[in-house]
Amino acid sequence: MSFLSGLVSRVLLATGLKKKPAAMPKRSDPCPCGSGKTFKDCHLPQVLKEARAAKGKT
Repeated sequence: MSFLSGLVSRVLLATGLKKKPAAMPKRSDPCPCGSGKTFKDCHLPQVLKEARAAKGKT
């Protein structure tokens, strides 16, 4: 990352125009979808499948 792009990124984060990426929940955390299930029993299989597909495309 160049100096200028890093500076622009920090300015956008500081002003609230750019959001930090959401952190991946841990396996035993509640699922962010609000289902009440743990992440591993709800959306983790889907996330892993998408990650494997994305890794295969590169």
